[in-house]
Amino acid sequence: MTVANRVVFGAHFTMFTEPGGEAGEHEATIADLLSGRTEVISAVDTVVIRTHGLPNDELYFELAGRVPEVLRVGDAVAVRFVDRAIFDGHMAGRRL
Repeated sequence: MTVANRVVFGAHFTMFTEPGGEAGEHEATIADLLSGRTEVISAVDTVVIRTHGLPNDELYFELAGRVPEVLRVGDAVAVRFVDRAIFDGHMAGRRL
């Protein structure tokens, strides 16, 4: 499924933002990196943060062996395009 198809099915992509504060039940606050303005997004099921740089797998290795099951997905595996991270999450969810 392409990114364009995901938008048709209700996915929302926001660029040049970062987490901007507290996350509530089914809502997230983001901050625009260019203006600094924050925005609360309601009716949120899942937030996927895509960054550039090195994979961040510290939490995975910290939890491995301490919990019954932990899966490494998205940027914890390798920094890639968002559709790969979404697919990783999809495949992890199918394993549940």
